[in-house]
Amino acid sequence: MFLLFNADKMPEIVASNLQSYSCSFSHFFLWRKFGIQFDCGEGSAIRLDDHVFRTDILAISHSHSDHCRGILTLLEMRSGLKGANDKPLTIVFPKDSKPMDQWIIPARDLAARRNLVNVRFSPIAAGDKMPLQNGRILEAIDVVHENGELCLAYRIGHQRKRLKREYEHLDSKQIQALASKLPRNELEEVRYECELVYSGDTERMEPSFYNGAQVLIHEASFLYPEDADKQKGIHADLKSLLPSVRDGGVRNLILFHSSRRYGLDTLKTKMQEIIEDSGLKCPVILIRGAYNLLTD
Repeated sequence: MFLLFNADKMPEIVASNLQSYSCSFSHFFLWRKFGIQFDCGEGSAIRLDDHVFRTDILAISHSHSDHCRGILTLLEMRSGLKGANDKPLTIVFPKDSKPMDQWIIPARDLAARRNLVNVRFSPIAAGDKMPLQNGRILEAIDVVHENGELCLAYRIGHQRKRLKREYEHLDSKQIQALASKLPRNELEEVRYECELVYSGDTERMEPSFYNGAQVLIHEASFLYPEDADKQKGIHADLKSLLPSVRDGGVRNLILFHSSRRYGLDTLKTKMQEIIEDSGLKCPVILIRGAYNLLTD
């Protein structure tokens, strides 16, 4: 289920792309447009059903079981179901994370036993970039979750030529007149367009990493900073998160990992208050449990 704020209906970009689950023991997010799945908690493959073949890239944020326990089942279903069994799959995970071995070593063994030759394991470090289709790039950065635990946030975007900011205030006729006098390279500049960002588990990440994001998927375990329990890992709270989301021009915000200490009525009331107080205007969606509008 989901809670929706600042919008009358689910934004089309979310409704047509997202399939996800988030609860105490399992988290995953499949984004249809890019064929990318972030994390793979227990039961994710079962919930995906034959949509397991939609995943081209599985990007794991960190080694905790609620983000990794479903990796083996995903591989088993892709090898056992009738479908695109030979479709390539790249599993991306934090490089030099020893705790990841408990998930990656059995996954490699299974892939070898099932002759899944198109499954590729690709360790990635902060600052690394992976080319995707249509000029998109997958990037990773370190985020803080727990002492000694490597955790990555990911984003997808691309470079695009756009009108220089100094000319953006001009109307179409003025731009046409300017174009008749100046060469194209003096009218345009290359800008990075941030399309999708996933935070993993963290209190916060560098806001510049998600500035202008079309969609930001960010954990929000707590409503207020004073609610956080540091002994259970470093997690985000909604009140501290929203100002940077607002100032960074994020266009759609998806929240997950909400603590079960909050009942639904409390979440609805308090989240609405916090969002209104922050001045954030973009649609906000909280995923709590399963979200699945993919039907074809």
